[in-house]
Amino acid sequence: FLTASRKPCDADVVQLSGCKDEQTSADTHSSSFENPYDGPGVAGGACTNAFIELFTKHDDLSYGQILVNMQQVLKEKRYTQIPQMSTSCKVDMTSKFDMKAPLETS
Repeated sequence: FLTASRKPCDADVVQLSGCKDEQTSADTHSSSFENPYDGPGVAGGACTNAFIELFTKHDDLSYGQILVNMQQVLKEKRYTQIPQMSTSCKVDMTSKFDMKAPLETS
């Protein structure tokens, strides 16, 4: 954690941001990524497409792997934005990403 929360939160919140605060998130055509949900005129965020590309190839990633791999995919595709992750509590970054299960805290 860069900054500790001042009050506890009853919710488990994980937020993936497309870039650092001082950066801009790029829009792109999904054909630039390995995205099976592509179609004519389909566009979206580069970070969102990197996320979809990862989960098209892998179904068992940790929170840390998601963040690092999204950053790597964007860097390989020559995007300068660096995705960030924020959470409502300290998270074990080696725990499996699961949208339905409670967060494993560290």
